[in-house]
Amino acid sequence: MYNAESLPQYIEIGYVGEKLFREAQFDMSGWDIPDGVPAVVYVRPFGKEAYRPPVTFEDGILTWRVDESDLGSAGGIGRMQLEMKSATKARKSRIFDVRVNPGIVR
Repeated sequence: MYNAESLPQYIEIGYVGEKLFREAQFDMSGWDIPDGVPAVVYVRPFGKEAYRPPVTFEDGILTWRVDESDLGSAGGIGRMQLEMKSATKARKSRIFDVRVNPGIVR
């Protein structure tokens, strides 16, 4: 689990070809936005467009179950940011790298 207040330079989210095997969890309990909606904003390796993959949020913990479409087809480095928004407040983490490890293609 990663702390949204002190994120590492990068995280690893899996190997190309995996499907719903790994989770990335982020402790956002220190973000005081009671009615806020949390999200992951992610750009796949070699991608250009950011998107918001499905996440769950319970007891201040955001969980992203990584799907094969999140990993791409060649491995590499993606970019990510956490955010939480309400009607009156918004907060974002710093942008950090996401590593996807290549898999052996069969």
